[in-house]
Amino acid sequence: MGLQVLHKTPDGHRIAVSQDALSVAQRVGEGDPTCGWSGDPRMHVMFNQLTLRWEVWRLGEDGRDRFVKSWHPSQWDARVLKYLSEHDSRSHDVLARIDKHNEAVERDRERKFTEAVAEAVDYAQHAVRRLYLPGTEAPRPRVTVSK
Repeated sequence: MGLQVLHKTPDGHRIAVSQDALSVAQRVGEGDPTCGWSGDPRMHVMFNQLTLRWEVWRLGEDGRDRFVKSWHPSQWDARVLKYLSEHDSRSHDVLARIDKHNEAVERDRERKFTEAVAEAVDYAQHAVRRLYLPGTEAPRPRVTVSK
């Protein structure tokens, strides 16, 4: 567990906080590449004395603190940084994901259109052969209607 630091609360109680816990709190803001967390200087850590849990808060663009998540002291380790890295909206390009999805939808539409046009061309070719080239009857292509 390492060394412990005693913090005095406003009501006179003392809370022992390990150096490991303080290290995690420091890495929330500064980052830790070994966990994949780049850090966020707008985040800060507090220990809630009422719930006896560690809390991570983030200062929003509007200047207000936003609650991120709380952890039981037994969970206050590298798992915190892993969670933050997995849920970091700064690392997810939402517009790129939307563009990628839209491109896939457009490719699918183009493929379906090409298939429909090819089927119509086959049908039209058969009709032209039958009308203008007697004696060259080819089997009539099967027409399918899809929704």
